[in-house]
Amino acid sequence: MKTKLFKNKNKFSAGFTPSETVWFFKFLKIFNIVNFRKYKKNKIKFQSGFSLIELLVTISILFIVSGFVYFNHAQFNNHVLIENLAYEISLVIRQAQSYGVQVKQAGGSFYNAYGVYFNKDSDELIVFADMNSNFVYDAGVDSQIDVLRMIDGNHLSNLNVSGTSGMNSVNISFLRPNPEAIIKVNASDFEYGTASGYSTAEITIKSPKGIEKTVFVNNVGQISVQAGGDGL
Repeated sequence: MKTKLFKNKNKFSAGFTPSETVWFFKFLKIFNIVNFRKYKKNKIKFQSGFSLIELLVTISILFIVSGFVYFNHAQFNNHVLIENLAYEISLVIRQAQSYGVQVKQAGGSFYNAYGVYFNKDSDELIVFADMNSNFVYDAGVDSQIDVLRMIDGNHLSNLNVSGTSGMNSVNISFLRPNPEAIIKVNASDFEYGTASGYSTAEITIKSPKGIEKTVFVNNVGQISVQAGGDGL
């Protein structure tokens, strides 16, 4: 019995002491915890990223949305530009009305009418002083006060007087002391002061993208901007 106990004692003493064993298992436990945390951290990072398919889908959606926004922005700009031009034309007509009513001097006279000349074959609108009192612009006779030129492909698409479209030219004039508009196509249309004159004039402008706006003038002197043929 003693020999057996002695052998067991020697066998035990060849390994770890109880305290060494305790510290050894503590070390293993700490090592496993550290490695597990590293693994868990790496695993979370991997799960929080994007796969290649998810990345491609996201980029495709961004491209589609960006293209849609760009297209709508371009359309909006086209509408704004043609509308601004229409209001600029209405202001030119209003300027001629102001000249006529306020008696602006032209050629030493205070009794001339002032008007705006529209020609469908030209990209220019001419503000003129009617020197020969026929309420129609005559090149070389009437005095040019101002010229408005349409650019960027914008042009006159239609000239309409009293519901009749397809006119090649229109003259809208104003003579003191009345703010009423005198609307004529040519000098032989009618005599001023008669009831046979045109009651309305519609000047339609069109952009290269096909967007239309109309400047409306009636014989009582009202001037407004309206939508074109598309009704937008």
